[in-house]
Amino acid sequence: MREFLRKKGKHSVGVARQYCGQVGKQDNCQVAVSLSISTVSASLPIAYERYLPELWSEDPERRRKAGVPDPVCQMMPCSLRRSREMTHPC
Repeated sequence: MREFLRKKGKHSVGVARQYCGQVGKQDNCQVAVSLSISTVSASLPIAYERYLPELWSEDPERRRKAGVPDPVCQMMPCSLRRSREMTHPC
């Protein structure tokens, strides 16, 4: 599941001009990705991470200033990559 958080500034971690589902077009926003387990009657989020767009993932100085630790998982957030590796081993 993806969540789009519309933002005005550009200093919050992960903010970039990208597709923002809240407004249905490109705008400054953060994107978060969550992983949940569910049954017929309930769901439980087990992981929630901000997606770092290329603008952030390729700029170590920007990440350092914002306190984003290395390593940075790019295309797929780290928690989703780990869960995929656990369920689909190579």
